[in-house]
Amino acid sequence: MEPVHIGHSRVVQNTAWLGGSKAVEIVLSFVYSIYITRYLGPNLVGIMATAMAWVAIAGFATDLGLGTLLTRDVARDRQQSTANRYFVNVLLLKILLATLAYVVMVVLLLLFRYSAFTMSIALVLGIGGVVLAASSSTFMSSFRAFERMEFEAAWAVAKRCLLLLGGAIVVMGHWGLLELALTHLIVALVELVYFALVNYRRFFPIDFSALGIRFWPYLLRGGLPLGVVGLVQVIYNRVDTLMLSLLRDSAEVGLYNVALTFRTSLVLFPTVILSALFPTIAAAFGSRQVLQAIYAKGFKVLLGLGLPMAAGIALLARPLILSLYGEQFLSAAPVLQVLIWATAISFLQQLFVYAMMATELGRQCAVLLLVGLVVNVALNALLIPPLGMAGAATATLAAECAMTLAAYVFLVRQVGYFPVGLSILHSAVGVLAMAGFILLLQRLALLWYLIIPAAAFVYCTVFVLIGGVSKGERQLLRTFIRRALHLTSE
Repeated sequence: MEPVHIGHSRVVQNTAWLGGSKAVEIVLSFVYSIYITRYLGPNLVGIMATAMAWVAIAGFATDLGLGTLLTRDVARDRQQSTANRYFVNVLLLKILLATLAYVVMVVLLLLFRYSAFTMSIALVLGIGGVVLAASSSTFMSSFRAFERMEFEAAWAVAKRCLLLLGGAIVVMGHWGLLELALTHLIVALVELVYFALVNYRRFFPIDFSALGIRFWPYLLRGGLPLGVVGLVQVIYNRVDTLMLSLLRDSAEVGLYNVALTFRTSLVLFPTVILSALFPTIAAAFGSRQVLQAIYAKGFKVLLGLGLPMAAGIALLARPLILSLYGEQFLSAAPVLQVLIWATAISFLQQLFVYAMMATELGRQCAVLLLVGLVVNVALNALLIPPLGMAGAATATLAAECAMTLAAYVFLVRQVGYFPVGLSILHSAVGVLAMAGFILLLQRLALLWYLIIPAAAFVYCTVFVLIGGVSKGERQLLRTFIRRALHLTSE
């Protein structure tokens, strides 16, 4: 068997593909969110958010870490027979799990006595987001194992375009939330067909003779710790919405989720970087020195992105909400000012979680996240009744801080110390300069969409001037830009 060599060029290429597509995806997601939210209003937005939270949890429960295990193991041995064996067995397992998860979701919706309308929306979304997505996500895990991120990247943009088109049809037709949910189902079906065609033409023919039940115990044992980590993360990220839906009305859930839209969109940035790095981390397993260097660089990049983003949005939250969503959602601005800091901290938490999963520390990570979930639920139960959506945001921020610190300490104990102090200092100085600049421009009554690029320029300039970017990193950045501009010719 040939050893697997994964160089910086492939990481840069994959990051460029996913980074470019995610940037477009974020823009399209925001356009879709603004368009649909203004049309539906707080109450219907709350119902949609509640249904999507349940579907997200059920959808991840179909995976149980099988997709991550497929990516990790096939990345280490990329023979076609190995890829096919993992694929067909994981596919069937996930279809069975999806059926079970869908039934359990229906039972829970009944037990919690959600309205018939909310249930109907969740059931329609669940067919696409749980049942069909079980197969689509298996294809995507296979593509990632071969580090062919361009297919995922292309679909990510196409998917958002189709959803935006569907939303426009619903609005122009003066239809309702059920019809909007049906557009999501149609797009999920198109997604499955697209991935199946790509796999057939570009990768390997699916041979179901490799199906073997005796292989399943290994898959379940290996995937379960990784799956628990992912499932707990999804519940952890959705528990605020679910508890608000149980303790408050749909309108407040809708207001909260307008602020949450910024969080859910922006966390795509670390996902891009970490998805591209995952095979590299997995291949470096066993080399503490290499892992420490990867983690230190990852920390620097994610902190450098997250900290200025949080500061800028926190200072501009009110004009952002008012301009984008309208006065009926203005009360979501204070919630956004809290949640955006939780988002920045979650960038680092994602790094530590990905690192633990890629280096076979999934069981320890699962325990850590389970404790964090319990803390998050407890804080939400304590703060939502008296404070409503402000309490949910505060609980999320407190839980993120505690979890990120605990994850960092645990990872250091496992792989050794990797320095972060200088990265924190460089980012903090840049943010302070940027924040002062934003406050100055606000006094001059400059519009927020003019302030943001100017503030970003100030942050980047200060960050570079104080030594935040080394000579080697500048060279890597130039390589990244050069490859991003010439991907089609490579």
